[in-house]
This record gives sequence, C-alpha cells and structure tokens, in this order.
Amino acid sequence: MYRKFCRYVALSTAGTLGFSLYVIVDTFFISVAAGTVGLTALNLFIPFYNIIFALAAMIGVGASIRYSVLKGSGDEAQADTYFTNAVFWGLLLSVPFVLIALTATPAVMTLLGAEGEILTAGVPYARLVLFFSPAFMLNHILGNFVRNDGDPSVVTAANLSGSFFNVVFDYLLIFPCGMGFKGAALATGLSPLVSMAVMSLHLQRGRNHLRFRGGPSVRRLLRACQVGFNAFVTEIAGGVITLSFNYLILGLAGNIGVAAYGVITNISAVVVSIFNGIAVGAQPLISDSRGRGDQKAVRLFRRLTFGTDFAAAALIYGLIFVFAEPLAGLFNSQNSEALMAYAVPGLRLYFTGSLFASLNIAGGSYFSASEQAGPAFWISILRGFVLILAAVFLLSALFGLTGIWVSYGAAEAAALLVTAGFLVREKARKCS
Repeated sequence: MYRKFCRYVALSTAGTLGFSLYVIVDTFFISVAAGTVGLTALNLFIPFYNIIFALAAMIGVGASIRYSVLKGSGDEAQADTYFTNAVFWGLLLSVPFVLIALTATPAVMTLLGAEGEILTAGVPYARLVLFFSPAFMLNHILGNFVRNDGDPSVVTAANLSGSFFNVVFDYLLIFPCGMGFKGAALATGLSPLVSMAVMSLHLQRGRNHLRFRGGPSVRRLLRACQVGFNAFVTEIAGGVITLSFNYLILGLAGNIGVAAYGVITNISAVVVSIFNGIAVGAQPLISDSRGRGDQKAVRLFRRLTFGTDFAAAALIYGLIFVFAEPLAGLFNSQNSEALMAYAVPGLRLYFTGSLFASLNIAGGSYFSASEQAGPAFWISILRGFVLILAAVFLLSALFGLTGIWVSYGAAEAAALLVTAGFLVREKARKCS
C-alpha cells in the first residue's frame, strides 16, 4: 500500500505542479513584456480563474469520488452515470463565461478594479481566457475521472504536456509573433486542449472503464457537489483572498502593491498545487478503500496524506524564507525598488500560513474522499471565507500591509483547530 500511495501521490503532484509552474512562467513572460501594468492586470483577473477551476473541481472531484466508491462496491453501471453527468454539467456551466467573453469583459474587468492602461491591457487577455472556459472545465473533470479509473500516469503526462505547450507557445506568441498579452492568453487557452488529447489515450485503452450512461440529473449533480464542495472552496478561496487583498492593498500601496501581491499569488499557486496534488493523489485510494469497507487502509492513507503534506509545507516555507529576494526579483523586470520592498517581506510573512494550510487541505480532502460531507463543508467554509475575510479586514485595520500578509496564516491556524476537532470526534465515535 505504501508503494501504491507513493505512486499515486508522486504522479498527481507532478501533474499539478507542472500545471502551476506554467502559471509562474506565464507571469514571468508577462512581467517582461508588460511590466507592472501586466502583473497588475493579471492579478486582477485571477479571481475568474479561481471561479472556473472551482466549479470544475466541485463537479469533477465530487462526481469522481462517487464514481470511485460505487466502482469499489461493484456498481459500475451507476458509477458511469456520474461520469456522464459531470461532463454535461461542466459544459453547461461554462456557457456563462463564454457569454461574458463575448459581451461584458470590459465591465467585468472594471468591476475587478481595472482602469486606464491596466483596463486596456487586461480586457483582451480576459476575453480570450474566458472564451476557452469550456476547455478548462472539461479538462479538469476528465482528469479527475481518468485518475479515479486507475490511470494517474496518463493524467500526469497530460498535465505536463499541456504545461510544456503553454510555456513554449507563451514565448513564441508573446515575443517572436509580437502578440504580447493576447499571446499569453491564447497559449493558456489552447493548453487544456493538448492535455485532453493526451488523456484521450486512456479512453482508447482496454483498461478504460469510463462509459457514457444515463442522462443529465440534477440529483446526481447535487450529490457530487456535496462531496466536492471542499475542492470548490479550496479553489475559490484563492479568488476570495485575491479579491479582498487587491481591494485592501490598492488603498494601502496602490498598483505597485497589487503587483507585489501578484508575485505572492503566483508562487502560492505552485505551493497550493503541491498540497492539492498530495491530497488529490490519495483521494482515489481512500475512496476505493471505503467502498471496499477496508477501514485499516483508509486510516493508513489518511496518516500518510497528513504527514506528506506537512513535510512538504515545512520544506517549502524554509526555501521561500531563504530565497524570498531572488524569487521576487524574477518578476521585477523593471528593477522596481518599491516592488521588492513590498514583495520580499510579504513572501516571508504570508507563507507562514502554508504550514497550517497543508493540514487543512489534507483534512478537507480526507473527509470528502470518505464521503463525510459535513466536516469537509465546515472546514472549507471557515478557511475559505469566514476566517480569512475576518482576519484580513481586522488585521489590515490594525497593522496595515503587515496585517494583510499575516492574515492568511492566522486564518489557516484557526481553521486547523476545527480540522483537529473533527478528527478527534471521528476517532471518539469509532471507539465508542
């Protein structure tokens, strides 16, 4: 079981890490091509990325958990209805984003805080990315099902292929082709198509068990969203945090402050992808063990998930603390002293929260994978909305920009008390 855990987690983490690393490269190219204007416009748009991926995660993770548990119990026909349903609703829920791309992109970017040259730069980028939202959502959903169908290696290959395509075409479209910000958006939009093409290899293999059965069902959608809500909040929390932080930072430090926070959010995307990769890799193993009634395996995989996530967090925080200055410098093509003055201490303070976030992500994923929707719901709601919003508004009022940087850690530390409480309650209930 240890080898199986290591294989699933390594492949899952490699895939999510590769996916997030292209975000870093994308941001780097944009910083070179458009400076702080590009960084600010990109950071203002990030909440829309979070919304798209959050919806895809809620449907894809939730439905694939139901699929895995049902398949583990031997009911493959019912399991397949969740695959069909997830694909249908994923495509349907992407339609509003396409409509925004066609009709309301300037209004949306203005609402997010863009104006002047930032609005001019950001609208074409946002319009192209939103137009490709069906590809983003379907790619995310398909990846979860292929992984739960016992083929994590092809998901990793798909994510890495899409990321490699994005990096290469980012450079080609931004610089040699002279498309600038639009080129970055086009490369990003096309990358999930490459990933899905690779994942289609699984559908052609003999060990593929995914079948289209049944029709659209609101009941199955709600059942999937019930256990996928933790994944939704894990993704959407980034958008909520970014919106709140952008609003407060604009008032305290202006566009340079938002650009500095853009450095932090992009590095955070990589860090959180590692925690998610570990949790997502363990999820099929926990769900399948639960479906087979093997509680000993469930406990082992839970212990390994928490331990691996926290070890990764400790290592990552140490690296960020030591290398904060060169990390910030990667995105400072204009050699702005103000950007460095905000970003370097921001990195060191903000990422204290990663130590607590790793355990909360592991806990929320465990409760979802074992179909305990209540604990997963409360962990998600508290850490993704209630605690972080309370912390950032309170601490920014008391300590200014420093309060904003430490609010993430304060919120995650408080949420960890809730996660620990649910774990203790679960253990007590099983012992009684």
